[in-house]
Amino acid sequence: MHKKVDDNHAPTADNGRITVSVASHGQRDLVAALLEQLADLRDTNIARVIVVHNLPSADLSKPPRATFELVQLHNSTPLGFATNHNLAFAQSSTPWFAVLNPDLEFRFGNPFPALLAAAADQRLGAVAPALVQPGTLHVEPPRGSVTPTEIIRRRLPGWKPPTDPAWLVGAFLMIRAEAFRMLGGFDESFRLYCEDVDLGLRLRDAGWHIKRVEENARVLHQTQRHSHRRIKYTMLHASSLLRLWKKHARRAPLRQRKNSTPRNKRTNITADAGPSKVATSKYSTENINETDLSTMLNDFWQTAANHQGPGKIDHVWFDSDR
Repeated sequence: MHKKVDDNHAPTADNGRITVSVASHGQRDLVAALLEQLADLRDTNIARVIVVHNLPSADLSKPPRATFELVQLHNSTPLGFATNHNLAFAQSSTPWFAVLNPDLEFRFGNPFPALLAAAADQRLGAVAPALVQPGTLHVEPPRGSVTPTEIIRRRLPGWKPPTDPAWLVGAFLMIRAEAFRMLGGFDESFRLYCEDVDLGLRLRDAGWHIKRVEENARVLHQTQRHSHRRIKYTMLHASSLLRLWKKHARRAPLRQRKNSTPRNKRTNITADAGPSKVATSKYSTENINETDLSTMLNDFWQTAANHQGPGKIDHVWFDSDR
């Protein structure tokens, strides 16, 4: 990895409160446009912008109007989302560290003042603006817990988003440096997807609050949903979900009565569910691998989302002996 710093007319770390981190995967045009937008904000709270070039690329020019220091890092080999932003954080000395996707547009004004106003709460570990979808200009709803049940429910009629988010989307996420450092940054075992979910859960477990700000803090997000179009990213998404559920399994243990054993667990679940029909699927393969399991789960979610019969899917249990 090599590094270039362009600090002409940059504010000192004592004055600026935010370091912005942007990871580029060969997205020169998008990143250049984002740098221009950040420069146009003329916000001296932004002390430094760090661009991590994850693929071979020449340095980008610093916009002449920019009041921030521009640092550019170049990876010798491609790295994951978590590692790229952790590398950027190592170059940060400000109280706040903002992770931004290249595909953002500040069409609704500068979101940073409203985010910093919320950051006056010393218990706040992370804060984010409301993301606006392109085309429809609908505000993306707060994100709930990422569980198999929640994934199915939000695709069914009548689903309502939570009032308060369980985690904040990593497309634009401003994190208190003290909290991020305490947690050791993003978990680098996640290469793509769920890093932001995992961080949100760990922040809350450590006693920090998280908040999404809508008033005077809206940003257009040109959503790149590769996992909906390419099998490679679908598998990465499913693999990250499995890793997330395994890591945080203790957060939502299955209800068990006293003296219950793994052998009668399904009987107890059926009794707890009350007068309902329980459909089960059993995969008897002893050596099922992660890829096959991801495919099985993806097929199940699609089937559940397209369910048109009477009644509704109320609960999903996924049992594993390992």
